[in-house]
Amino acid sequence: VDEAFNLLPILSAALHSSDTRTISYAATALGYLFDEEGSEEIMTIDSTIAPTLVQHMMHSSLEVVEAALKSAGNILSGDESMTQVMIELQVVPSLLWLVDYPNSKVRKEALWSLSNIAAGSHSQIQALIDASVVPRIMPFMKDWASESKEEKDRYEETAWLLANILSSGSNSQKRYLLNEKVFEAFCAPLRNPASLEPKSKQVLLEGLYRLLSFS
Repeated sequence: VDEAFNLLPILSAALHSSDTRTISYAATALGYLFDEEGSEEIMTIDSTIAPTLVQHMMHSSLEVVEAALKSAGNILSGDESMTQVMIELQVVPSLLWLVDYPNSKVRKEALWSLSNIAAGSHSQIQALIDASVVPRIMPFMKDWASESKEEKDRYEETAWLLANILSSGSNSQKRYLLNEKVFEAFCAPLRNPASLEPKSKQVLLEGLYRLLSFS
């Protein structure tokens, strides 16, 4: 990683290229760096990289959106300080917009990134609540019965996101989920357990356990 850091000025400049392929390659390379231990140093070395990636998540090119989103997702899977930087750069509204993106891979990646935020601190979870993420994604919980793989993937990522809030959230945040009918949404798929993957079933059961323990 130390040697790769020497490439940061080149990759940072490439993010500002007018060529979409160049931007995509640079964002992809940064995504690999952000997936490595010690990647938080990147944010210190070049403070322009993260905001540029967030901007490119709204790019007109699918290729750029995918690369920027993957890189941003890797940042959000880091420590809470990195996640906080991204929240302050308004990554949550961008991710919420991408939840409806025409490409299913982008939609799934956006939900995964939001789920990473949901595993963070109380204030970071509150950023999701304040952005109305929960009511926006709750309809996806109905996709558990869908025949479409893309819709089932969307359901599973949504269930993980809600389960992370239940695991990491404060009592008031858990109460908020109860008011948003998360209990009912977690119960519905379990009425037909044969249709669920083992991991999905485990997420639902753990989520219900946390809700029941709280209530």
